[in-house]
Amino acid sequence: MMANQFKTMDPTNLTFVEALLATHIESNNPQLRLVSTQYAGDIFSPSHVGSRYLLLIAAGDSNDDVRRLALSKLYGAIQKVKQQPRRSIEKSSEKYLPEFSAVKLKVNKTSFLILHQNHFLRC
Repeated sequence: MMANQFKTMDPTNLTFVEALLATHIESNNPQLRLVSTQYAGDIFSPSHVGSRYLLLIAAGDSNDDVRRLALSKLYGAIQKVKQQPRRSIEKSSEKYLPEFSAVKLKVNKTSFLILHQNHFLRC
């Protein structure tokens, strides 16, 4: 699968991929939303704020396949943590979820842009 190749991309290109996924995750085409959800969950780490936000959007999708995939990608990292012994989790430096403040900032920025989008278009 191409997702493994995307994981090794430089951060500038990954930002472009994230923007592309954000565009396609709101498409009218359910297959495109499904593939975008798959890549958002596979390419980025569980602590990546942008991809977690995209998966949250996909978790509310009208298509059952998209919604189920998004939920499995969102909770997949947590399920892996639950299966590990407690001591290995405490010693690990890997983050399994993004910082709450970073997620809140992403939601606030996005909602501001959505709320003011009509205003900018009319000007």
